[in-house]
Amino acid sequence: MSETEERRRSELAAFLKARRSRRQPEDAGLVRTGYRRTPGLRREEVAVLANIGVSWYSWLEQGRPIKASAQVVNAISDALGLDQEDRAHLRVLAGLHEFDVVPVSEERVSRIVRDVQLVIDNIGDPAYILDKYGSVEFINAAARELIYAPIGSNCMIRFFTDADYADRFVDQDAAARSLVGRFRKRVGKYIDDSILAETVDSLLMRSDSFASLWREMAVGSDLPEVLVYRHDSLGQLPMRTTSFALEADMERTLVVHSVDGPMSDVVRRHLQNRSCADGRVIASEPTQWHDPACALTSIDV
Repeated sequence: MSETEERRRSELAAFLKARRSRRQPEDAGLVRTGYRRTPGLRREEVAVLANIGVSWYSWLEQGRPIKASAQVVNAISDALGLDQEDRAHLRVLAGLHEFDVVPVSEERVSRIVRDVQLVIDNIGDPAYILDKYGSVEFINAAARELIYAPIGSNCMIRFFTDADYADRFVDQDAAARSLVGRFRKRVGKYIDDSILAETVDSLLMRSDSFASLWREMAVGSDLPEVLVYRHDSLGQLPMRTTSFALEADMERTLVVHSVDGPMSDVVRRHLQNRSCADGRVIASEPTQWHDPACALTSIDV
């Protein structure tokens, strides 16, 4: 078994165990009987609900080299009561990929660079582009003023290793869960990427908060969410965060923070003008697409 396949099966096993522990017998229409050593459903109950063999399901949780069909994965999802995000994540971990990573030519990259810069420079709200590792590749003036994320920095890594940066979020618990959930989804999608695996290992050692959330196996949602940022001049700013995968390059994500409230125009103008006045950034900073081998340097930002 290859290292990538072993990593995928290990992640699959851990995810199934975590979700089984959350599902109560009553939630699945079962009668609770006997003493239970662990919370949630028993393995045999999941197998019965999914109409599969107990041994076969146990092998999945043990990370054995067996292949689950789409029908079986869907049945297990039903038995565990998974939501849409968890179902999609389980399919990826089971090897039922719903995406294709298309190699990007240099010519295509150049075109993407020009288009992306034009788009985010003309978005009034704070906006930036993240690569597959979550590192900032482009950022406009308003976003630089809101979160001060230099090109090449990784917002999630900074959150768990830089107390001053984390303090920009009013509800740090909500921000932490959002960041870790979205990152786990990315790790599952690119399970064969050693840099992402090394990033996880590094954060597990450096941050108890990250380690605790990572063990929960939470998967983030792509739906818009409101996070409250702390700003030196404007105070607390509720921002609706929306992410869009770039159609031209699905490995990269456009993130836009829209001001959530009646003062949106005032806040937007302040973020744009303050950043330009301070000389921090006039427009998005041009840069080369990151070499993946350099992605881990953002851990020390």
